[in-house]
Amino acid sequence: MDVLTRTIDDASPLINYQPVGSWQQTVADAAHQNQYYADTLTTTFDQMASASFSFNGTSITIYGSKGTDHGNYTVAIDGRMVDCTGFMVGANASRVPIFTADGLHPVLHTVIVTNGGSTALDIDSVTWTSGSGSSSTAGVNTTLVDDGDSSFEYTPEGAWSMKPSNLNLFNGTTGHTTSNQGASVRYMFTVRSAISLYGTVGPQNSAYNVTLDDWPMKTLNATRAKYEPQTLLYYADNIGHGAHTLTLINAGDMNVDIDYAILRQSVPRYAFLS
Repeated sequence: MDVLTRTIDDASPLINYQPVGSWQQTVADAAHQNQYYADTLTTTFDQMASASFSFNGTSITIYGSKGTDHGNYTVAIDGRMVDCTGFMVGANASRVPIFTADGLHPVLHTVIVTNGGSTALDIDSVTWTSGSGSSSTAGVNTTLVDDGDSSFEYTPEGAWSMKPSNLNLFNGTTGHTTSNQGASVRYMFTVRSAISLYGTVGPQNSAYNVTLDDWPMKTLNATRAKYEPQTLLYYADNIGHGAHTLTLINAGDMNVDIDYAILRQSVPRYAFLS
């Protein structure tokens, strides 16, 4: 599998902030645009509040802020605990690494950042690398599949609308939305490298349950302070050959919006002998 490097904003539902209510999202005003990745930052002042993220990969960097109002925190990964500090004398620094790990085995990892006191702890973005860079592949083919493709199955049909809010911000100005708890979408595909599903997050978005094939179901939350279209709702890589089914279920009574999926397929490198 080729090397894939991905970055997600702090607003991504793939980051699990706990406990609920302990983290607040800041949206940059006009005077502070470009200070944060995608102009948002998620912050806690609560001791033992945590943010966790799971990924398949060989390296990860978490970005946030440092300054005089920041303090100690811990990062746990693969059973190893690392003591860190965000305290820094002088002007606050934003969009800086607050944790980095590389040289990891290319397997599933979970990283947990936990605030050590009542000082500030920020999450701005997460970047990780997956794949081995094997010489047996020549690159990656990327295919975008829009929400209206026949590979998407929306159930029950009457619970879904094709007129989500801000439709002009969706890819191809098409999308599906539901506010019905229990309404689901199944996406059926064949790929062996990676699957990404995109939708929206924001104040009117809901929590949802998602599972791939027979993998354990995850509960993720798309409720955020700022509305953001074309946001990564689910990602998985190194999923193996053959047919797969991704199922997403609305776990609340607010909106789940589906925009598109992206499939990544490794291209084999062939050697021809004369």
